[in-house]
Amino acid sequence: MKESMYYETFTEAFAYYDRTAMQEYFEQKALEGWQLCRKEMISKWVFKRIEPKKLHYAITYLPQFSNEDSFLLSENKKEYLEFCAEQGWQFACVYKNMVVFYNEEEDPVPFETDPEVELSAIHKSMLKRCL
Repeated sequence: MKESMYYETFTEAFAYYDRTAMQEYFEQKALEGWQLCRKEMISKWVFKRIEPKKLHYAITYLPQFSNEDSFLLSENKKEYLEFCAEQGWQFACVYKNMVVFYNEEEDPVPFETDPEVELSAIHKSMLKRCL
């Protein structure tokens, strides 16, 4: 079977800060048998074929990183991803300074719990993108 049969690109435009809409979209795709694996350009999302299942998605913003490479090459990346994995959150992809995780647990530990910190990270990330 060709690799292209295992991957599909879907075009769906979201506002960069609209985590709720993105998370719901990714969760629906998982129920249809597609798991997010990367983001390409502005509105292209690449998914790989999986058995349909319920996945929970979480999106976090890390304003200290300016782009994908600065996150992926970060010295702290491995430690950060290991900490997330201990809580059941697996790395899905990164786009600019937005990082997407998924969790297969029925009732996962919330990814972020402080609304003020979340909002501050979103604002700082948006400022970086816009300036």
